[in-house]
Amino acid sequence: MKTRQLKILNYLLVQDDYVPAQILADKFDVTPKTIYIDINVLRDELKSYNLEIDKRPYRGIKVIGKKQDINKALEKANTLKEIETDNKFDIDVRRRNLFINIIVKGKGVSLQNIAEEYYVSKTAILNDLDYLTKSYLKQFHVSFKTTDKKIIAVGSEFNIQSAAIDYLLNTITFHKVPFVDFFGNDLYDLILEVFNDIISFNNIQITDYYKNAFTVTLLVFIYRNKHGYHIGDEEYINTDGMLFISDYPFVQRIIEYLEEKADIHLTGEDKIILTKYLASYRMTKIDVDKSKYHLLINEIINRLEKTENIVISNRDELEKQLYQHIPAMIMRLKNGVNIVNPILCEIKTRYLPLFTVSWYVLSIIESTFDCILTDDEVSFITIYFQIAINKSAVSHKILVICPYGIASSKYIVNRLRSVLPKYDDIQSCSLSNLKQINMNNVDLIISTTSEYFNSQIPVVKVSPFLDNIDYANIFDVYAKNVFIKTPRLNETIKSNKIKLSTLKKYIKPKYLFFKSALNSKKECMDFMIDILQQNKAVKSGFRESVYKREELGDTVLENSVALPHGDPATVINTSIIRYKFTVTYYFFYYRVSTIIYFYYTFIIYIRSNIIIINSNLS
Repeated sequence: MKTRQLKILNYLLVQDDYVPAQILADKFDVTPKTIYIDINVLRDELKSYNLEIDKRPYRGIKVIGKKQDINKALEKANTLKEIETDNKFDIDVRRRNLFINIIVKGKGVSLQNIAEEYYVSKTAILNDLDYLTKSYLKQFHVSFKTTDKKIIAVGSEFNIQSAAIDYLLNTITFHKVPFVDFFGNDLYDLILEVFNDIISFNNIQITDYYKNAFTVTLLVFIYRNKHGYHIGDEEYINTDGMLFISDYPFVQRIIEYLEEKADIHLTGEDKIILTKYLASYRMTKIDVDKSKYHLLINEIINRLEKTENIVISNRDELEKQLYQHIPAMIMRLKNGVNIVNPILCEIKTRYLPLFTVSWYVLSIIESTFDCILTDDEVSFITIYFQIAINKSAVSHKILVICPYGIASSKYIVNRLRSVLPKYDDIQSCSLSNLKQINMNNVDLIISTTSEYFNSQIPVVKVSPFLDNIDYANIFDVYAKNVFIKTPRLNETIKSNKIKLSTLKKYIKPKYLFFKSALNSKKECMDFMIDILQQNKAVKSGFRESVYKREELGDTVLENSVALPHGDPATVINTSIIRYKFTVTYYFFYYRVSTIIYFYYTFIIYIRSNIIIINSNLS
């Protein structure tokens, strides 16, 4: 087994749900085709553990088998992974060591010496540097400079620290051993002492994520300071919001403690950055001026309610969570403090519709505070939204009638749960037990039999295997008879909050393209930007703002939809332009049933599309 295949196996063994091939491809920097080749290899390897790999269209890949067998395979995979990791000649290990030494530790290394150490050519090392630049450094405006004698990092100190922190959080397991290897026991233990002091002094609870992220941040910050790297006075440091720090004497105490114990001297700029880190990771109290955020948070929740067609019943609880999270998030965004959500891929997979909606809902933050959201930041708040919706959502009861046995019934129920709203109650029963069911609360019947039901409840006749025609019929009846009766939806329609005339204003035939002539995302984006410019919908700086946004984070989502967008200041007329690569796509109809809302919020769930959004709306 190759190293990559071992890593894929290790990843799949710990997943509770199906993982799309595209996510695996992105995670391991290969194509979906390569993933499927690797999966075929792994399938043979797993036979000895009585495990199988299941591949399902529109869902992904999952290891199937008993829990004890999965644990045995995982134990073996971890053992092999440790062996591979110890191999200094593994390309991933070589690249990791290059990054740690040059970027994290700030050591200049000789191109000749490093090539000899790893028994590879200079060209191979240069290729490694190019890979690291494109994968990890470019977004931070950091690069390598190669001379005859040394390879060094080039960039501002703050940007180099940001790149180092992001790399460690993304690639290194949250475990003491590797960090001790990199930074030494003394520094690691010192950071833990500081963290424990912060917790006890402020009497606060910190999640494991923030603890890990803050630990990594301090390790990089202190290590580089000890070795003479400081934030320069010429570097731009955003000092807005320093008044948020209500207990600056405590921050000063931490500074003095670190200077004494770590034997370092922090410059004024270093102290500002350290204070920012403490606030950004919620390590010190943030005195939130609620009047400053009241309108913002109220608008965010209103947007969420409108797009999800729901009334948030626990609004006070959600407001409290957002008041605690958003000020620190804004501070991070405005000051280039990047956080990493370790379960980002899982969130984007399991909650993709809500994750996409969250981008729109939170976009008001970008325009209000002049900052750029990231997938990681959005994903954290998506969880808050999901919890609030689960507590507030109206559950519809759907009854599956199947006379072909328990296995067939479970199959249909599981398939329906994968495509209908997660909060719907989907149950099954046999035809003979139908009389025992209380039908008063049933909203929809899905049946595999032609038996006539004398009922006012809508009935959908399907095959036992649920083909595309069955799905289309189910989605159609669900939309017309179940979803449309949702109280929030009726309320919204009756209050005339959504008008077709509004939709027609932004959705125009001249902006809809069903072609296949273009071959890449860039070609597609350039084509659509040209159209917008020809129609004088955007200003000359729109193209640059779109690509600048892409550099900060790819806007391609896991459902093969891309939502690139530009700076609202460069927009003349709000509009949506869509280009479709292929003529084959797949709808989840319950999403389509809310297509009005998704159009209204500039979100469209269609496969194989790139959509350019230009909006000067808040």
